[in-house]
Amino acid sequence: MPSPLSSKVRTFRRSLARKQQLVFGEDQIKLISRHMPRDFETLRTKCGLTPRQIESYGNRLLAITGAHERDQEKFEDCYKEIKAFASGGLYAMERLNKVGARILEHFGMEDEKYDVLSAAGVYEDAETGRIKKRQHQEDA
Repeated sequence: MPSPLSSKVRTFRRSLARKQQLVFGEDQIKLISRHMPRDFETLRTKCGLTPRQIESYGNRLLAITGAHERDQEKFEDCYKEIKAFASGGLYAMERLNKVGARILEHFGMEDEKYDVLSAAGVYEDAETGRIKKRQHQEDA
């Protein structure tokens, strides 16, 4: 099973962190994983990287995202579908737990499951296997 894009970007970040300070954060990794940038403009506008980060790491990040195989259009459609359930309240979350695997399967995003869920603001509870809303930083 191929690894999700977020895993590849985290591995790259770890290799840099040994040499320097932390170069980009979890929020930026989530944005990179969601938008799968193919150019510097997308790194800047959609992924929130600073000009210095782009100058230092942009080429390598684009190489990672360029080599990652994923149908980005299907990823976005899957993300939107799950996000709609996640923003629909308790009943919608119950439905999402019943149909979430089918949605991922329909869009062919089983290997990208954790990136799709993370982008939609939800996660799969490791103990119960249920999809839950991610709490905001202030609430945690």
